[in-house]
Amino acid sequence: MPRFREQEIAEKFAHVLEDVSLPEEVVQRIGASLQRVHVQARSQAAQERARLQHALEALHGHMDAANTDKLDGKIPEGFWQRRQTDWQTEELALESRIEGQEEDKTGERLLNVQRI
Repeated sequence: MPRFREQEIAEKFAHVLEDVSLPEEVVQRIGASLQRVHVQARSQAAQERARLQHALEALHGHMDAANTDKLDGKIPEGFWQRRQTDWQTEELALESRIEGQEEDKTGERLLNVQRI
């Protein structure tokens, strides 16, 4: 089986693609479609961020209430420690997911396609 280097393949494809062009109307429709997808993705990401933020705030409320109950002697130390560990794990997971929502790559992809 013959082997080709990536550079050789890229050069061969470049020669084939040199004469390929898209009508301006098609380029405009592709751009508009990509813009719609970008706006929709940003909207969905914002909704998910809001949902995750709400869940994190609710978790903090539970943690605060349990801490107050522990200080008031309403719940035993062992139970509080187990729940605190669970809540901290959940808190880290939510914060990580919120941070992941911040990384919006669709705008970067849209810009690259527009450049091309």
